[in-house]
Amino acid sequence: MNLILWHRSWSLENLLKTVQNNSNKTIRVLGAEEYAIMGFDDPSNQPILKEIYEAISNSSNTVEFVCGGFPTSNSFHPGSNVTYWTTFWPTKTFYELSKWGHVANNNNFTKAYVNLNNKPWKFRCEMLDTLSQRNLIPKGAISWNECNIDYDFKHWKQERLIIDPEYAESTEQYGSFPPAFLESFMSLVSESTMDTIFPTEKTYIPIYFKKPFIVWSAPNFHKSLQELGFELYDELFDYSFDLIEDNKKRLDAILDQVESVVDKDYQNLYNLVAEKAERNYNILKNIRFDISKVPDSILQFGGYEQLIKDMK
Repeated sequence: MNLILWHRSWSLENLLKTVQNNSNKTIRVLGAEEYAIMGFDDPSNQPILKEIYEAISNSSNTVEFVCGGFPTSNSFHPGSNVTYWTTFWPTKTFYELSKWGHVANNNNFTKAYVNLNNKPWKFRCEMLDTLSQRNLIPKGAISWNECNIDYDFKHWKQERLIIDPEYAESTEQYGSFPPAFLESFMSLVSESTMDTIFPTEKTYIPIYFKKPFIVWSAPNFHKSLQELGFELYDELFDYSFDLIEDNKKRLDAILDQVESVVDKDYQNLYNLVAEKAERNYNILKNIRFDISKVPDSILQFGGYEQLIKDMK
């Protein structure tokens, strides 16, 4: 039986009851859209998560968690049977963007970078504050859809930044992109978490649009992209920041790389990496149609049928 993490019926209480009320069953929690079970980081959920872990340990059921992150030493699930579908998000991103018929256009750059933010998580606040400290905010096309009332900004007077009103209010994240996105030379990606390596559509959208990119996330993030086959833009950036464990130092090193391209001839810089950007796009496309990269559990027991039905 399948429990779907993004379904309206999902709850930790429902998972606990399912484990307790069944025996000798295969119970699958389908959450490839996430790197963790929902609610793991809420202190108030710790008692029920512990109860779920104990129920799984003492039951005759096989409980499998499907997640979209990379394997790490951290545990984000109340059970040890975790299937990591590391190509879920590249597959889904290419599927959604190609469905809308989007095509790349990298010949009219007006900004050094684009940086899209919906939820104002703490680490994203840190980035905006540091961008402001370096006077880099005017150099980019930045969306800041919500304000964080708890974060103590030292350098930035926080305000909503809307680069396109229609895009800011859209509920269809793949349907349209603001002109400023297409007119920006590179993408400075603020990923979904700093807790683990978890590339989402935020990382794969610039790959689809054949843009150079740098990602603000956990250490070794870019190394993991290389493990999937993607090439880094060494002609433009020094990726040694990827090894820095200290978040503040890594952020400073990331923004050093962004700063290094500001006010340069963006078209000439792009021409240096255009062929590599095309190769990365094709790698993304190949992943989307490579059924061998879909976990055996999904192929055998079902789930995400719409996403994989057109694969070779």
